[in-house]
Amino acid sequence: MDWEDKKRNYSDEEKIVLQYGIELFLNSAIKTILYIIGAIIIGRVKETLFALVIWCIIRKQSGGRHAKKDFVCFVISGSAIFFPVMVSSALKLTLKMIVISVIVINLIYMLYAPYDEYFYAEERKNEKKIAKYKSIVCSNFALIIGYLCETKYLNIAIIILLEQGGLIIHREKGDRNE
Repeated sequence: MDWEDKKRNYSDEEKIVLQYGIELFLNSAIKTILYIIGAIIIGRVKETLFALVIWCIIRKQSGGRHAKKDFVCFVISGSAIFFPVMVSSALKLTLKMIVISVIVINLIYMLYAPYDEYFYAEERKNEKKIAKYKSIVCSNFALIIGYLCETKYLNIAIIILLEQGGLIIHREKGDRNE
């Protein structure tokens, strides 16, 4: 950042924003590389990449709760990615269970997506609707891709979408009865 600043002479606010962005990028890149290394170790690279893509896309669209520490985020995200990969081959979902899962997933994303403080402002209602629709479209697209591939990929998609769905379930701001 200091090297870049010498060339461009950024303001203090610009430096803070750029530094934060670089930290976020490196944090995400390092986690992704470690997850791929884990996938190579367990011999499930394709399944892990599929899970990782679904996790990243749906997480980006629907938001969700955040861990306070990076290591906790790494462990929770890694578990959310690797758990479906590890159980997907052994899982035997009936057609009825798949249909119920698809309905539950769609209901969760219709009711609770997106979960992000950014959308609390009144002037962002339209953006919130768009993010909700994107979440629903992305989740259903993941389910369709999973269905078109082997059963284990559909299982991975269902589990990841349910896991992420659990992270967006919340009460609306002001509905607290604590």
